Amino acid sequence: MVTEIDALTLSKLMSIGDVILIDVRENEEFCAGHIPNALSIPLSVFPQKFDRSNYPQDKKIVLQCQGGVRSMKACNIVRDLAAAAHVVNLEGGLNAWKSAGLPVVE
Repeated sequence: MVTEIDALTLSKLMSIGDVILIDVRENEEFCAGHIPNALSIPLSVFPQKFDRSNYPQDKKIVLQCQGGVRSMKACNIVRDLAAAAHVVNLEGGLNAWKSAGLPVVE
């Protein structure tokens, strides 16, 4: 089972530097607007590009897309690639982030 967090929780975790945020939307979507400090690894190449060992082991990995569906798929891919990796899905994705009034880089 994949853990989900809401946008306000993610914002708090980001403010203390406790997470790595990965946006799994395609490049055009990412360039059109994304959460500050998010890394981009599109779902279309995620299985080939994601390597948990590239990120600090003490940080949570939060995966995010537009609405939460693609990032949930990516969470399941991560679980298949590295069973011990701690990954979390942003519930509602970028839509929930924006609805909470949180900043977006455009």
